[in-house]
Amino acid sequence: MSTNQYPGPVPDHQQIEPGRKPNTQRYAKPPVRSRLIASLFLVDLGLFIAIYIGAYAARTTELPNLPYSLRFAVILVVLGLSLWVNNAHRLDHTEPAWRSCLRVAGATALAGAVLGFLVYMVGPELIGQQYNILGRSVLLPALVIFAVAGAAVRWAMWRWLQRVTAGSRWLLLAGNTDPGMIEFLDEFSRRRKGDLVVLGDSLPPEDEIGGPPVDGTWDDLPAHLHEPWSGIILSHHADLPEARVRDLLHARLDGMPMIELADFYERYWARVPVTHLRGEWFMLSRGFDLLHSPMQANIKRVTDIALAGGMLLLAAPFMLLVALVVRLDSHGPILFRQARTGMRGVAFHCLKFRSMAVGSEQGDKYTQKNDKRITRIGGFLRRSRLDELPQLFNILAGDMSFIGPRAEWDMLVARYENQLPYYHLRHLVRPGLTGWAQINYSYGANIEDTRMKLEYDLYYIKYHSLSLDLAIVLGTIRVVLSGVGAR
Repeated sequence: MSTNQYPGPVPDHQQIEPGRKPNTQRYAKPPVRSRLIASLFLVDLGLFIAIYIGAYAARTTELPNLPYSLRFAVILVVLGLSLWVNNAHRLDHTEPAWRSCLRVAGATALAGAVLGFLVYMVGPELIGQQYNILGRSVLLPALVIFAVAGAAVRWAMWRWLQRVTAGSRWLLLAGNTDPGMIEFLDEFSRRRKGDLVVLGDSLPPEDEIGGPPVDGTWDDLPAHLHEPWSGIILSHHADLPEARVRDLLHARLDGMPMIELADFYERYWARVPVTHLRGEWFMLSRGFDLLHSPMQANIKRVTDIALAGGMLLLAAPFMLLVALVVRLDSHGPILFRQARTGMRGVAFHCLKFRSMAVGSEQGDKYTQKNDKRITRIGGFLRRSRLDELPQLFNILAGDMSFIGPRAEWDMLVARYENQLPYYHLRHLVRPGLTGWAQINYSYGANIEDTRMKLEYDLYYIKYHSLSLDLAIVLGTIRVVLSGVGAR
């Protein structure tokens, strides 16, 4: 879309009279509203006060005098700031509910850590002389209960928002030759409860088969701008004329929400669409903090070492039992070693308990459903992910991380890099034992599946955070218990 030119003077019929506000009522308002945020803040405030009073009364058999309590004022300020820092009052029907729940849980944990630090640094007088009693038996339970209750409130409000915004309407401005447009339209109709109107640069010929459906042309935009929309989606491949750019500018100034197509994928579907991107997008796009923050990378590495070491100590007896069963089940080595591509393209040997017959790697590169190469015990090991326990040694060695893109077989990497744009970017971080792609997409059995998983991997690299890692851990538990995607 051509946006490098000034849109020019406003036509006389679009001039705004002095003292007259732009007409913003004809457009649909964004899903996240200031009054919703304020309401959620008041709910949190009342909820914590009620929980704290209950915890205090249960411990001391009397009610606290909160209006004159410096102790409670400090607690409330710290909790409020933690909620603000973690953006815990953000609630959007277009994002998964677990994100809002994780934000309030993370904010509560941060508040507890800060209060604990203040007590031991400032002294008992910060919260009263009985801080050893009240800290453990009043404040800690109150924070835990608040985290659970706050998550429940957000889940209920998110469900309400889903019902209220079920009739969303979007206007898409795209080029008729946009790559991946048919895929986007199919996914939109499958994922969202709303309507989509598509305007292209021209109407396709009547005898054309297989092209994306178009409801009108860019020349129809001025007429559509008077309709209520949830927002306008703009494609990078829509090279709009100057007049249409000017129309969009006026609509934006009047309050119409607008979003780029790539950002729509990220915000609503949690992945980066490689078929809709241009090279300059990676230079200008926000995120990718994990690549530029040594502290964040070091914290992730220290966490990996601590968790892998602890899990190996706990799982050692069980791993010996699994090794014995693998040895007795079929002929061959206990461990399966395969060359995988790691961080910065460096090859390493990934360790797994052998779940297939010896020599199976010479056959089909992808494991099929009910694959005959899988041993009797191998099917159970794969469904339960127990075959991946030896990768804890890869994590300790620094070849892998707990969370990251899946370590891919080096024989397939060269093929993927030739066929998929930006595939090499997934090697900017350590591969993971589990990851965002693993919990959001089933086992990949072809190049199209690999592209989809790449888009989830790039989203993780771009938006890495503690809350996202926690969501992946919880999602992995769900996948392991359900056996989804295992082959």
